[in-house]
Amino acid sequence: MLVMIEPSLDEMVAWVTASQGELEEVLAERQYCGPVLKMSEHHALQKIGRRTYTIHKLNELNSIPEPNRPKTTIRYRDGRGSILDDGPLHGGGVAHVRDILSHALKKSPAR
Repeated sequence: MLVMIEPSLDEMVAWVTASQGELEEVLAERQYCGPVLKMSEHHALQKIGRRTYTIHKLNELNSIPEPNRPKTTIRYRDGRGSILDDGPLHGGGVAHVRDILSHALKKSPAR
């Protein structure tokens, strides 16, 4: 029988340090995009850059992120995080599509 042991917050920080990475503090009005690499009962470690990571408190998110999804997007507003992916475990489908369209329209050259 295989027993999965959840990493503690200290173990997540130690893993980032051993990977020669840097931890970035979660800000109340910011968006983070990248795969969630590790999960514990209370935290999620997300890779947000080449060697940059952040740790989310799960009790501050609207739902639980799906681990190893390549483009998990977590947006904070007023200190609360919302997962914007439209997968089956996430509730941000319409908002996510709206954000993609808005972003695409801003980048499109005028005709």
